Formats: sequence, structure tokens, C-alpha cells
Amino acid sequence: GGLAWCRAEIVTGRMHMSKTVVIAVAALLVLGSFANDASAGLYAGGKAGIMMVDVGSGDDPINAGVVIGYAMDAAEWGALAVEGEYTMSVVDGKEAGMSYDLSTLAVYAAYRSAGSFYGKAKIGFLKETIGMGGASGDDSGLSYGAGLGLRVGDSLSAEFEYTLIEKDVSFFSAGAIFSF
Repeated sequence: GGLAWCRAEIVTGRMHMSKTVVIAVAALLVLGSFANDASAGLYAGGKAGIMMVDVGSGDDPINAGVVIGYAMDAAEWGALAVEGEYTMSVVDGKEAGMSYDLSTLAVYAAYRSAGSFYGKAKIGFLKETIGMGGASGDDSGLSYGAGLGLRVGDSLSAEFEYTLIEKDVSFFSAGAIFSF
């Protein structure tokens, strides 16, 4: 049933990712690091979206969270950043008649291209916690994502992202980032 799946995923769930994606993200990060570092800045924001859990036919949880980071401006190439992210279920998922929640805590290396309309790539380490029917468990490992953003003035951006949490869990989110 649902609880058995949850426990099996908690114990055995591992991140799987193709070498091509790792190489592509690493190349973006390395290319950005060769550009001039003109300025840097702190940013923070919020995001919300659906955690797509690829099991059964239950309802997926809806998560909301915060992002805080430090960007190193890379002029014409874009910007590299280190960012932390925490999300938690604001609407629990349901599987086999049982509710479950999912929270994540992550640190990423992120790259945002230059321009008003930009692309984003990130790769990092993530810890997830799943709770279902009084039982809970943790898993951790590599996580990555990609997205699109729109800079609305000097200090506000809107971002739309896909993040792979683990092989059976993906996060589709929308958020706002405020630069200081």
C-alpha cells in the first residue's frame, strides 16, 4: 500500500541523473566563471509549486518555500550564485487514502544568464523528509534544475523552475526574487 511505498522510497530512494545533464550544467557554471566579476549581491525570495510524485494515482503535495543567495555578477555572461532553499508542504499529498507531506532543504550552485529574460541552471545537494501516517524518513543526494526568469526592474525577478528532487519526485515552481 501507500505506507509501504513511502517507507521503501524513504529507505531506498536514490537520485539518478544522466552524465549529459551533469556535464552541461558544469559547462555553464565554468563558462560563467571566466567572465568579469563586476558586482555581487544578496537576494531572497519565495516560491510555490507542485511536487510531482511519480507513484500511484494519488494527489501530489503543494509546497512553498524560501530562497536566499549571494550572486557574483559575471557581466555579459550572466551571474553565478550560491543559494539555499527550504520548502515544505502547505497542502499534503494523498496516496492510498493516507496523507503525506514532503519538505526539502538544499544548497545549490546556480547560474543565471544575462538579460531581462534569462535562463537558470542549478546543481547541488538536497535533503528531503517525507512524513506519512506517523512515520517519517529522510533521503539526501544530488539535485538539479533549470528554469526561466524575467527581471522586472533592478531588484525584482520572477522565476519558473523545474527541479529534480529524486528519481520519482520533481518540483515545478514559480517564485519571486528580491535583490538587495
